[in-house]
Amino acid sequence: MFAMLVRLHRLKSAGYPISITAFNGAKDEQQEMKFAHLSGQNPHEAAQAENIRNAADGGVFDRVLILVGGAHAKKTPMQRANFLFEPMAMKLAPADQILSLDMRYAGGSSWHCTMKSGAKIGADGRPPLGAVQCGSVVSPELTDLDRPDFIALAPFPGEKRDNGFDGFYWLGRINASPPAIE
Repeated sequence: MFAMLVRLHRLKSAGYPISITAFNGAKDEQQEMKFAHLSGQNPHEAAQAENIRNAADGGVFDRVLILVGGAHAKKTPMQRANFLFEPMAMKLAPADQILSLDMRYAGGSSWHCTMKSGAKIGADGRPPLGAVQCGSVVSPELTDLDRPDFIALAPFPGEKRDNGFDGFYWLGRINASPPAIE
């Protein structure tokens, strides 16, 4: 991810019409208060969507490409622990204006955040302070399509269509990409 962002920044510096924006979570206290009435993960998803809309409205773009985890990219509600939430993609724009792809792979390792063993979501639908751990985890061995990376606007082979995604992108075997800076 970091290397890709560096390459994109070089292209922008060379004059290509590219804009790069960080959008994760509330940008300030005012935005945090704006979405405080929402439960669970919804404030985070709403802030992401608003940050992306503001960045997109600030320029003239042919396309807006958003790199985000699958839970945020889904176009249908998700159930997590004891709460239902609307992923960022649902708050960003109507479903017919978004093309959302699910990442598919043949196993390996990935870097992501999960609840610590025994930790429970609070009554407000949020994890308590210190309940989340991030790191490299083994990704399950899944169907191996045994072919180079590609994108398909269709269900994954052998599966029914998931209305949360318009298709998938295939990566083959994956390796964890830890943060560039702790």
